[in-house]
Order: sequence, then structure tokens, then C-alpha cells
Amino acid sequence: MIELNNVRISMAGTAATDALSVILGEGESLLVHGATAALRHAVMETIMGLRPVAGGYLTISGELVTPASAPYFRRQMAYVPADVALSYQTVRDMVSATARLKANRPNAGDMEALADEWRHAGIADDCYEQPLAYVAPDTLRLMMLAVAKWLRKSVVLAEEVDAPAVGAYLRSLAADGTSVVVTCATRAEGARYDKYIDLDHPSQQ
Repeated sequence: MIELNNVRISMAGTAATDALSVILGEGESLLVHGATAALRHAVMETIMGLRPVAGGYLTISGELVTPASAPYFRRQMAYVPADVALSYQTVRDMVSATARLKANRPNAGDMEALADEWRHAGIADDCYEQPLAYVAPDTLRLMMLAVAKWLRKSVVLAEEVDAPAVGAYLRSLAADGTSVVVTCATRAEGARYDKYIDLDHPSQQ
């Protein structure tokens, strides 16, 4: 469970938001929309413990997120940034490097399980050896999210999601028990999430 309790987020040394409050349980999805991409990104940084709160508090599983505790919580998270440009040559390279990370090694399953998850996300079987330069950004987002599911991440954060297929897959992750946080400029019609934060009108949440 992630709880923001009257959280104020500071940018350039000043409080940039009104107090934000929301409780996101296991298997729930949250859409953060409105304001600017920079402020939406700051919300994600705050949840990851990379940006200290300017007021209020943030807890995960009932524990206060602090500079000391944040690295532990980040190991339970997967983060897909707005800019998904990666330095790896192929999809195989990306998966192998991710699975080798110390925080991920205990959870890496067999490759057939990952292939099944990619099929569930609508990704072709022949993608594994594909150069990353040839993969469309939204397909790459789906790949990264499927890797997060394969690694059994309990929290998934995805920025600037506007493709319906990516949004639908994120909601399927929530349906399977993952806590999902998504940012987008606007609250698109038909894109249903469990909870919302409107950064233009935070007091109305």
C-alpha cells in the first residue's frame, strides 16, 4: 500500500503543489494528470523516494519513506520513464542486463514465462533478437512492463502513457495485484483507473 498524506512537492525550492492525499492499495491503479510533465515527473520521483517531500508524509506498506528506506522500496518497483530510449543494442541485451541486477536476480523466471507474458501483451514472438533502434516506443514500453511482471514487481510506475494498449496492459497488471501509478497530461475518456490525482485541482480529490 502506498499512502500520500497531505504531501507537498517542492520544485526549485518552493512548494509547487497543494497537499496531495491518496491511498493506493494492492491491485489498484492511480492516474496522475494535469499541470506540467515536470510536476508529474516530480510526483513519480517522490513516490520512488528520490525527492524529499516538502510537507506531509509518504508511506509504503505502512513504513515511512526516508532517504534510508527508499532504496529498499525501489527494489520492489519498476519504473518506465517518459523517454524510453535505451543504450542496449537488442531486446535480448535489455532483458539480460535487467535480470542480472542484484535486486532482480532472485525474481527472474525462465524465458518461456517472459515469452508468455509478451504474448499476453500482444508482442510478437520474434521480438527477442530485434535491435532496440527498430522497436516503436510504445512497444518498448509494453516490453518493459512485461519484464516488470516477469520480475514480480509489486509497484509499477509508468510516465506519460497515452497509447490505449499500454494503458490497458497497466490496468491488467493492477487486476493481477500490482499497485500501478500512471502519469498523463489529461484524463482520457474511456481510460479507467481506480483513483485519480488532478494536479490542476488537487483539493478536489
